[in-house]
Amino acid sequence: MAVSTEETKVEVGEAQLSNISEICSFFNSALASAIADSSKKEVVPTSPQASSSTLQDIEKQNPSPQLLVEIGYQKGIVGRQFFSIAEEGKEVGKSPKLDEAGIAAMKGVFESALSANLATIGTVTGGDALGAIAGFEVVALKDRIDNLSAALGGGSVVTVSAVIKITDPALEVPVVQIVPVQFGIAEGQEAAASPSPESVLDAMDDDVERAQFSSLSPGATPANMGNIELLMDIALDASIELGRTQMSIKEILALGSGSVVELEKAAGEAADFLVNGKIIARGEVVVIDGKFGIRLTEIASPRERLESV
Repeated sequence: MAVSTEETKVEVGEAQLSNISEICSFFNSALASAIADSSKKEVVPTSPQASSSTLQDIEKQNPSPQLLVEIGYQKGIVGRQFFSIAEEGKEVGKSPKLDEAGIAAMKGVFESALSANLATIGTVTGGDALGAIAGFEVVALKDRIDNLSAALGGGSVVTVSAVIKITDPALEVPVVQIVPVQFGIAEGQEAAASPSPESVLDAMDDDVERAQFSSLSPGATPANMGNIELLMDIALDASIELGRTQMSIKEILALGSGSVVELEKAAGEAADFLVNGKIIARGEVVVIDGKFGIRLTEIASPRERLESV
């Protein structure tokens, strides 16, 4: 049965709009950082603007296909969160389209941004925040209006709009977050409005094609990872860690030229090789043409390496 979206817009108070805007800005900042990390370009998000709206108004303003991303929360946040990103951005000299490779790359960006956002929410609430990507597809909003209404508690919603600006080449990506009017922090409580990360967009129309992504099953290998090949050109930060230690502020202030800092790792012990801050291998430090390098002696399997990054 279709859900009616013929509803009068509920005017949300300024205090609630401000709270929603602040919460949504956490994800917006995380999304900008994730795009910057993957593209190695300067990325600047604009300040988000929150306003009362209806799903019908949003659909009329965005008639073309959109990248629609659904986030379901189980803890830390009350209410589901949707992202609507135009399939084409405003780029100088070009009008890029979200093809299969672009969609796969954006999914990886959203996964990284979600992890950072959950960490921020956890810090704000002083507890754990749990959530997952529950829907990810390119679709016209008019084909999902009933599903959105059911997920958001009716046709009256709050939109939080911002633009993510990317340099070289200049690209502006308008990002619209769509949340229910009661969206907010669940102070130390389960997010009752989102009992499961299962997508409400799963009721798919037969004539609408949904982007497909291969799962990383235990038997996955470089030869059968499907769409993961589309992400192979994304640059990741790699580093070698010789060791760590903890120092008091007093000890740090006392450091000077010639000071020796003792690390916890013993001499001769293998150094850690990290990708995006996570250890995927260990080995011995070597010098190659006057530059430091690492000869790997232990390395995780391809599946473990993918799961870690």
